[in-house]
Amino acid sequence: MANRMRELRLAHNEKQRDLAAVLGLRTAVQYCKREIGYCPVTLEEAFKLSLHWGLTIEEIFLRTRFPQKRAPPNLKKVYHKEDG
Repeated sequence: MANRMRELRLAHNEKQRDLAAVLGLRTAVQYCKREIGYCPVTLEEAFKLSLHWGLTIEEIFLRTRFPQKRAPPNLKKVYHKEDG
């Protein structure tokens, strides 16, 4: 799952050890593993980060803008058959 943890940490001028303390982790390394996606973030940790940054969990962990993809031309023919 993609997240914005690094982006938000840098925007708030915080260190990994600061956020490790917010999450109740012993070391900055434990936080770093979550930030890069090596270890999953628990729901409780996500909730703590959302309170800390004043954002929703979705704003931190989900993409808010999804790219618009076009259907391949041959797919349009399957779903939109022309009469004739």
